[in-house]
Amino acid sequence: MTPAEQIQFARIAAAIEFLYDHHREQPDLAAVAAHVHLSPQHLQRQFQQWAGISPKKMLQHISIENAKRILHAQGSVQDAALASGLSGTGRLHDLFTTIEGMTPGEYKNGGAGLQIDWQLVASPYGSVLVANTGKGICFLSFADEPAAERPRLQALFPNAELRNAASQVAWYGEQNFAYTYSGATRTAQPWDSVLSDIKQQVEQQLAAVSPTCFNSCLLNRYADGSQGMAWHSDDEACLGKNTVIASVSFGATRKFAFKHKQTQEKRELMLQHGQLIVMRGSTQTHWRHAVMKSSKIQTPRINLTFRTMLPQG
Repeated sequence: MTPAEQIQFARIAAAIEFLYDHHREQPDLAAVAAHVHLSPQHLQRQFQQWAGISPKKMLQHISIENAKRILHAQGSVQDAALASGLSGTGRLHDLFTTIEGMTPGEYKNGGAGLQIDWQLVASPYGSVLVANTGKGICFLSFADEPAAERPRLQALFPNAELRNAASQVAWYGEQNFAYTYSGATRTAQPWDSVLSDIKQQVEQQLAAVSPTCFNSCLLNRYADGSQGMAWHSDDEACLGKNTVIASVSFGATRKFAFKHKQTQEKRELMLQHGQLIVMRGSTQTHWRHAVMKSSKIQTPRINLTFRTMLPQG
């Protein structure tokens, strides 16, 4: 770091230490800035640059963590609020629902009465286990060993109903292709006769516009509208450039959306039972796509995406 950066780093470290030491007083931005001899505007900018969040947001998280320790020790919600320097239980309730995705009482009672949906998702830094209630995210952890993360979630919320929100997935192919999807690597199962028949029908329909011979298929089953697919592109190296992907839907009608990577332009369509759509050319290069969630949908949907995997050495 340059000398100027070292000075900024030391100031922000001192500001963070001040927030921890004085969180019960709920200091405002001016008080923190005065402690490190900066104007409030300069502190706000430098704090955001170095810590990634504002002083106010960090103070909220410090207050929440302190309240959680008290609730774990069987303290009351009022005790937790006052010991954290908050004006009352209403303020603690607002912070909990915003940051923890549940009320203080639900947290204290181990998630009793809550349904918590969890799933493993891929990130640039590895697999992540994410869990959420109807109010928001309540748990997030890097999952170097995915099997160990669910027990941690269960231990934190022993009285909640935990549900795997990821769609049921199966992977088929002409060879034992390895494919990593949603943080898990799967080896292709041999073609099912029904899938093979559907594949041939799809290829026949595409013959006139985009002749393609598919050698693999990813099957996703969505139990209902609470399960969807996050924004992503099927641009893995194993599929090659300008790959052709044919998607066939069975069951519930679901909203399928595209979002341009640069302009953020969105396109949406409702995929109905038996409908076929084809993504080809530079679609995966320039667009992300997603299956949107909806609380109104109570019936399942199965999606087949036929792909062409490149030879694996």
